[in-house]
Amino acid sequence: MVFSKIFPKRILVDEHGQATNIKLLSFGRPHMRALHLSWISFFIAFTGWFAIPPLMPTIKADINLTPSQISNANMTSVSATILARIIVGPLCDRYGPRRVMAGILLYGALTISMTGLVSSGPGLITIRFFIGMIGATFVPCQYWASKMFSANIIGTANALCAGWGNMGAGVSYFLIPWLYHAFALVAPPHVAWRITFVVPACLCILMAAADIFLGDDVPDAVAAVEKSCWKQQHHSGGGAHSDQGPGNNDVEKLALPQMGAKSDSVQTEDGSYDSPRLDAKMTFTTKAATGDDDSIRVAKPVTADTASATLLPSSPGHGPSAVVETLSLLKCPAVLILMLHYACSFGLELAVDNIIGELFHTHFELSQTMSGMLGSIFGLMNIFSRVCGGILADYANAHIGEGNQGRMLVHFTVLVFEGLFLIGFSLSMASLRSSIVTLVFFSYFVQAACGTCFSIVPFVNLKHRGALYGLVGAGGSVGSIAFNYVFKVYGINYSAAFRVSGYVVLGAAMFTWLLKIQGGMLHQLVSQRLNP
Repeated sequence: MVFSKIFPKRILVDEHGQATNIKLLSFGRPHMRALHLSWISFFIAFTGWFAIPPLMPTIKADINLTPSQISNANMTSVSATILARIIVGPLCDRYGPRRVMAGILLYGALTISMTGLVSSGPGLITIRFFIGMIGATFVPCQYWASKMFSANIIGTANALCAGWGNMGAGVSYFLIPWLYHAFALVAPPHVAWRITFVVPACLCILMAAADIFLGDDVPDAVAAVEKSCWKQQHHSGGGAHSDQGPGNNDVEKLALPQMGAKSDSVQTEDGSYDSPRLDAKMTFTTKAATGDDDSIRVAKPVTADTASATLLPSSPGHGPSAVVETLSLLKCPAVLILMLHYACSFGLELAVDNIIGELFHTHFELSQTMSGMLGSIFGLMNIFSRVCGGILADYANAHIGEGNQGRMLVHFTVLVFEGLFLIGFSLSMASLRSSIVTLVFFSYFVQAACGTCFSIVPFVNLKHRGALYGLVGAGGSVGSIAFNYVFKVYGINYSAAFRVSGYVVLGAAMFTWLLKIQGGMLHQLVSQRLNP
């Protein structure tokens, strides 16, 4: 069943034009192209965001950094994302994810390229602050997926986009040292490490252009592409329209809700970003115009049996300002709990991304290159770990309990295992081999917890999803500062730092029992199972 949801023969859409499955090997418009552009953009952003830590031994020696300056730079790097994510959330509601994503990447290209100008500890701290804002790409990444995919598959789509994007940190640890060594063949070391950062900066520019010119904000692009195709056929003298379209055997007559909107985002009367509610009229879609051989069919309407709610487009309207609306979400206990949980999953992941290379270099006395390769394991686990969390959450939602109770059960379980393996990692550091093995399991559960967390987030508030994603995402950044501070306090005593972090995660997991999403709570599911 899970396999058929990810590798189907065709994309199925609900009555709102959102896909109810994922054709992973497709790059067809609009759903799959948006998904792939989303995760690749976040991946490139992550690669640039964490390009500095893999070269920290070289940078430290070149500009005479102190351990305190390195720790402060690590904390500064993630502190910048707190405000950035809160601001970017409402911007996605207003302007759409595509433009916001491209804008952040262009900004990131500028700041990353300036890393080569750093010549002191304060300079490094400053540049890492400005680079850290690129972490806000997480918000349009998740928002984009929620626009394109229906409630029954949103956990998987969100986890896939964010998880594969997070791999950028792992790739940085693997790729950046090799780029440095390549440049060091033709330039002195103090010049080679500075040139290295030009590569991720250029990648950010290329990805921003791809987002602008290749992507679509909302599913309405299907109708626009179809309309353009029929116009071209009519102007070419093809005559009246037939079921298959004159002179084009690739056009297939398929039922699809009438979208009748431009491929770009739609502007409402107040100038805010929105997409129209779709009616039930029937139209056609074309395979030829999309550049992909996918056929898109209408699925059955999403009901309470398949999802907790339909993820309709948000509509800011003429209400309070974006800032007021965003801050008003903090009155919801579920938002605060999920911010805490994301702090203990993604926040912890960011903190470990900052120190994992230094841990292998300092604790096990490995070379910079070998430390980077082993450190890359942590980030590269995202290729399947976070996705597994989303898939498990969606599966549990469909087969265990009602509403989001199944998702909450999986989320609680994964958080508990994350805490236990954190403590296990702290106990395994006497041996390099046992540390690597335990690191793999810890990586899996901390990243899966990110996936299960954001399988729940979209259902907390359906109206202001951008603001909600920004707040919970900012919670991850706050958590990263907290855990970075723990590692700073304990210094090279990494074992104690990981053990304390494990206790914090186990404590935070207990708050899952207080979560109330659309009237459902975890204890209700347990009571039903114990007393059928």
